Amino acid sequence: MVKPDEVIHPVDLGAILVPHDWLLLRGGQKAKIEVAAIDHSADLRAGKLSAWFESSPKAPVAVDLNLERGQRWQQTLILPASSSTAERDTASHQSLRAVKARNCGRKKVPVMLVPRPPRVPEFGGDRNQIAV
Repeated sequence: MVKPDEVIHPVDLGAILVPHDWLLLRGGQKAKIEVAAIDHSADLRAGKLSAWFESSPKAPVAVDLNLERGQRWQQTLILPASSSTAERDTASHQSLRAVKARNCGRKKVPVMLVPRPPRVPEFGGDRNQIAV
């Protein structure tokens, strides 16, 4: 599951009708990737789980992935801040079995970025202009 580090209502970002399978972030916001894995057939040792924004593929976040047969493994990765200028990106993560360099799984999530959220006018009247 991929989600923002801080939930911001889409209307506050000037976004409506965001596709349900997209991640919506304010420009410069971080994302969390939560991964759970289990292997019922064998142990998976010396693996890696990596996650990144495709606009910054050389800056992945990675953790060791060691699965014991039949045991659930869970990890949360925090991606670095998203682009503050782009309007789209993709958050990707993949697990890699180091022994045979085999990809065990990969997922891509489209990201809608709002680099300049709209300025919402203040609600209410100016006290200096109210007649008594």
